[in-house]
Amino acid sequence: MKNKSPFIKIYIILLIISIITLIVLSILGNKIRVGYLGEFKFDEYHIENTLKLNGFDIDETKKLFTIDNILDNDALTNYIFTNEAITNYSYGFRLKYYDKVFRNSDIYGVYIDTNKLINDNNFIKSIKTDGNGSPFGNLISSKVIDETEKIDNINYILKVKKIFHINIFIFLLLYLFLIKKDRIKSFIKNLKIYNKNIEFNVSSFMILGYLYLIIPYMIFLFGWTKYYISIPLIILLIITLYLMIKKTLLTYNKVYSINLLVLISIILIIILFIIVLGIGELFPQSGDMRNGRNAVMRDLINFSWPIVYPENGFGFVYYFAHWVVPSIIGKISNIQIALLVLVLWSFIGIFIFFILIINILNIKNNKYILISLVIFIFFGSIPYSAGGIFIEYASITTQIYNLFNQSIAIWVMCSLFLYQKNSLNFAFLGLSVGFYSPYAVIGILPYMIVKVILDIKENRLKELKSIFSIENILSSISIFPILFLYLTSSDTVSDSFEILISKHNYIKLLINYMMAFGLLIILLYKSNKNNYIFYTSIFVFIFVSMIKYSQDHNFSRTNFTAIFFLIIFIIKYFNDNIGIISIRKYMIIFVLILGSYNSILYIENQMATFLEIDIIDDRNIGRKTFNKNIKYDWVLRTITCQNINKSIFFKYIAKDNNK
Repeated sequence: MKNKSPFIKIYIILLIISIITLIVLSILGNKIRVGYLGEFKFDEYHIENTLKLNGFDIDETKKLFTIDNILDNDALTNYIFTNEAITNYSYGFRLKYYDKVFRNSDIYGVYIDTNKLINDNNFIKSIKTDGNGSPFGNLISSKVIDETEKIDNINYILKVKKIFHINIFIFLLLYLFLIKKDRIKSFIKNLKIYNKNIEFNVSSFMILGYLYLIIPYMIFLFGWTKYYISIPLIILLIITLYLMIKKTLLTYNKVYSINLLVLISIILIIILFIIVLGIGELFPQSGDMRNGRNAVMRDLINFSWPIVYPENGFGFVYYFAHWVVPSIIGKISNIQIALLVLVLWSFIGIFIFFILIINILNIKNNKYILISLVIFIFFGSIPYSAGGIFIEYASITTQIYNLFNQSIAIWVMCSLFLYQKNSLNFAFLGLSVGFYSPYAVIGILPYMIVKVILDIKENRLKELKSIFSIENILSSISIFPILFLYLTSSDTVSDSFEILISKHNYIKLLINYMMAFGLLIILLYKSNKNNYIFYTSIFVFIFVSMIKYSQDHNFSRTNFTAIFFLIIFIIKYFNDNIGIISIRKYMIIFVLILGSYNSILYIENQMATFLEIDIIDDRNIGRKTFNKNIKYDWVLRTITCQNINKSIFFKYIAKDNNK
């Protein structure tokens, strides 16, 4: 302790300053201050809530003010404010401040004295803020409140956001590690599990990967299509799997050894990672989860298959492979067990791909195995803002937080692709992942095409035989027609593609490219200049950014494959250069640190919000079902066929739904 290094001395000083600052900010914030409520809002949510509070049927009331399927919101609002039978009004609000310094900010959350507010304003029946120190909230009033009105003399206090407490705690743990690292290392090395290795057969994990991709589709066939269609196709898939498994056992019969303690650490890190980012509904969730994905699994559990909603007559159409196994378990148990299985299914996919990757990259160093997992988890593009150009190069945390149902299977598929010596199984890989994400099929296609061209150039006859293999033919017959007819039943299938070339400012576009992937591509060029996957990834990155499909930018998800391969290039570079000091290496580390900023904030905010609001209540998980008679809901339109009588799938292929 007496011979601390300069780094540790500086670290201690900064830690003490941080703790003192946190204490001072907490004391200053705890003083009672006065503000006022303003920016009152009476939007669609509050209109519906007002009708509900006063015992009105929302849908029936809306019909009175709907002409040619268009709701006249102004007329409905006027009806509410002039109807004497309505005595309770729902409003949104924002707390405003007289103090120019002590207010809600990146440092402070604000907390209103709601008891005093209600006592001082007897027309307010209840009030609730959005939580986590937000200045926004909702209230119920017995009188009409004008949007420009303000409710004065609102007492509030400020609390330092929990994310700063978490950071201090992490820094304390890191300090303890720094001063005790020799003892910690000695303790770990003396553990029995540290000196024990577990051996995996690589072929077993490849087989698990194939099963992970195809099992949901096989269940879909059995549960959604007529038996004279599903049974023959399932038999064809079983034959395909048998041929693939047989060749995999012969070709990839390699053993990979991994330290038991490292293996346990990998398992715990993956599980913690996916739970913290909202899978399982324990931690806060993204808007995509709350507005759609939670309802997907609940509807799969609560309605008979194939789903045709009794309230609106719409057929459910979505790439829901990731929820198939959890929902089956949920049908025979309950939603809580289904959520547990959802976490397990997500973990299995990530675990499969990671074991496959560390094997194919031949990573033996225990420390670097864990570093590789950390690189993958926190990978992201450098935060940028260039004139509002929307080009999504989603970080791994963003992919899990918003799109885990697509991204995890894409990682499994990409890992299996790296093992393919030829195109023998390409149809199986490309089509089976389509039930997880149709965008993935488009995303992997350029890589498959380039590999086939290169293989034909090298050995024409042998590669042509691989292209027309039994596996490819059977996969195409048993997967493509049904999946194509099902997914194209969606109401958005008629939406158009748009090339955005003319809409981009090319200087700003270049900045976006450099921040998203360009800097890393330049730094990794030397070690990948002979790798076709490297050049194909550049093509996917650039080409995808120029395409828009329908009303959103979901087509950009086709670059998830390129993002995955870019991370693999990075992990491989560091593994190949362990112990080597170079400027290039430090530059890559610097770019990765900049890119990880948002990912770290994601996870920290998740933890801080969880500490604030505790476990998510099932009543507040967002949308619970799509069984609602609302024709012009965008999310509902994207996951349904609103005229099943015109759908080939629902008319001729789907089983009769006995509601």
